Amino acid sequence: MKSRWLAAALLVLLGMVVALQVRLETRLTVFFLGSDPAVEPLSRLQQSRFARRYLLLIEPVRSGAAVAGFARRLRVRLARVEGVVRVWSLSDPPPAMLDLLRRQAEHAEVLYSLEPEREAPVLFDIERLPERAERLRRTLLSPLAAGLQPVVRRDPLLLTLHAFEDWRDRFRPPRNAGFEVLVIEAEPEAFAIERQRALQRRLQAVFTAADADGYRLTLTGVPIFAVRAQARIQKDVTRVTLASTLGVLAVFLGLFRTLRSLVAVAVVLAFSVAGGALATQWLFGYVHGLTLALGSTLVGVCIDYPIHVLAHCAGHHRPETVVRRLWPALALGGGTTLIGYLALGASGYPGFQQVAVFAAVGILAALLATRYVLPAFVTGCPLHRPRLRPLAAWLAFARRHRRRLRWLALVTLTVAAALWPRLKWLDDLEKLAAIDPDLKLQDRRVRARLGGIEPGRAVWIEAPDLETALQRAEAATLRLRRLKVKGALDHFQPLYPWYVSRQLQARNWQQYRAHVTPGFVKAWRQALRDAGLAVLPLSRLPTAGPPWLTASDPRVMEILAGQVQILEDRANLVIWLGRHDPAAVRAAVADLDGVRYLSQRDRVNRLARRYRHRAALALVAGSVVIWGVLAWRYRSVLAGLQVLTPALLGGATIVAGFAVSGFPLSFFHLLAALLAIAICVDYAIFYRERRGGDPDATYRAMGASMLTTVTAFAALGLATQPVLQALSLAVTCGVVSGYLWCPVLVVPVSEPTES
Repeated sequence: MKSRWLAAALLVLLGMVVALQVRLETRLTVFFLGSDPAVEPLSRLQQSRFARRYLLLIEPVRSGAAVAGFARRLRVRLARVEGVVRVWSLSDPPPAMLDLLRRQAEHAEVLYSLEPEREAPVLFDIERLPERAERLRRTLLSPLAAGLQPVVRRDPLLLTLHAFEDWRDRFRPPRNAGFEVLVIEAEPEAFAIERQRALQRRLQAVFTAADADGYRLTLTGVPIFAVRAQARIQKDVTRVTLASTLGVLAVFLGLFRTLRSLVAVAVVLAFSVAGGALATQWLFGYVHGLTLALGSTLVGVCIDYPIHVLAHCAGHHRPETVVRRLWPALALGGGTTLIGYLALGASGYPGFQQVAVFAAVGILAALLATRYVLPAFVTGCPLHRPRLRPLAAWLAFARRHRRRLRWLALVTLTVAAALWPRLKWLDDLEKLAAIDPDLKLQDRRVRARLGGIEPGRAVWIEAPDLETALQRAEAATLRLRRLKVKGALDHFQPLYPWYVSRQLQARNWQQYRAHVTPGFVKAWRQALRDAGLAVLPLSRLPTAGPPWLTASDPRVMEILAGQVQILEDRANLVIWLGRHDPAAVRAAVADLDGVRYLSQRDRVNRLARRYRHRAALALVAGSVVIWGVLAWRYRSVLAGLQVLTPALLGGATIVAGFAVSGFPLSFFHLLAALLAIAICVDYAIFYRERRGGDPDATYRAMGASMLTTVTAFAALGLATQPVLQALSLAVTCGVVSGYLWCPVLVVPVSEPTES
């Protein structure tokens, strides 16, 4: 009785610690990519204000209906929402950008060109001064005149506007396009899920309150995806955990038909899950939702250990005696399963590193609870052996036809090996991540209207210092301009002329001083008179000294959100790209030092292929290690291989099935095959050793274990994440197959080699 109360108290304490300490993480990128340096560069820069922005597309339901007035009214309401920093329309240049344009005009003489040696003779051609004066007159009569007057007073040659050629669309976006786009900058971080969820509810309330009957509102942005992903993962975790736990317990209760044994098993499983969750939290600082969903399958794996004890206790044996007899087989079976899970972590895949820790500690906790806690809860408990007539019939059939079935096993292995080259592989992590298709379509609709940058595709610049990085970025910008002229690039967002290297400033100033002579100034004044413009205020052209552009205004960082990262030992810069030809961009910057084309999706998919190779290696290595442990245990390489062969056939069944169906495999399926092998070895170990002294009880326990494991992994099929669905199908098929091959390929120690 004391043992029961002590175990119950410890379990309650563990539950409290889990509730207080475990932090749930739901970002899919964390599970799929972790902090892998292959994808980190762009991801890290995108965790800025850029990621906190929402895009709101406003379209009239009836074609031709006015939308500007409604957009202005809605903009005012949105600006008052708690958690919104600011709102602006892409139909108007942001005031901060106009202010900064005036500021840049103070330095026009040192930033006007990326190629001053080539462009200065044209820009400062005296013969073209009448043309420049006429351009100045048109600018002063344009709708943007009020905003540009401070620029004109400081820079009458309009060198600033020439420098901002690549940004022209940002200052003069197309009007009367039949739609409006509002940008909403949120105060919470993009992945502050609860705060973003609350903000989205408030935004929706504003939309509902607005008189929007004649308009269609579409909202997108990183926070939208983050909140939706968390909701889907939470539903998956809840659905899978409930289905797995309740399903396994229902199967167990149906087989053993006693509530007290159910309570005893639940205690063992509670220790397993709590131990795994705490270890994961302490090691990683969080527990991912997908780890919990996968961890719920431990219920089906770890219940195997108490099942074997209970099946043998049904023969009226004392639980302590049964546990001692079975302990070597339990420890060996748990150890081989543990090896399989640890091999998952060794594959290098971030998500499965967590799963490996969760499962390893959970298995150890289940073994120890079975050994030292379970007997106290089942002593004196009336137990019944599970009834499994179909499995008993298979056992009899397998014994009668063992020779023929062994030939079938050999054929299966041969076919699986022959079909391996025909396997189709899926290395697209975006498909595996199952991003909400409705949200993806919605996001593409909005961004297609904007014609702006493509998220995750950029030119990446790195250098030991900012000056070198800027020089490299300026060289890349020239290459991108040429691609734009050729039609291989629609749009790009450079850092020039917000950031300009000191070297380029010096070159610009040198050419400026060489061309802006007293004769040039005199000709410019005459051109102003001929254009009917005021000569005195517009003829002051600085020549005293270089107006160096030094520290950037903090507001520049708002415009260049996600493009600049200055660290102690290096500087990283990004030029975002619009629609483009990846091969052309990659070739254009290939010979530039420290400059490379980055496509986050391409890099992630290359990473997926790398994970596939690692998963194949983990599958082989894990199987070999398990074989080595079995050979050591039985002091025979052949005996170890015999015990491992049913599990290998289970894995081969997975490969053959997918090859025949033509369904593509990912590295998740390879890891699933490894899991199936690690789990199936347990059945072969118990079938061979029969340590309980009762062959019938052993086989019934094996059957009950197989059913609970299959139930747990089948529950993963209820999830919406393809990762979990893939594991569900593969492990379930592999476990059933491996179990059925046990009586065919494994000879118990008390049975002759052939029957």
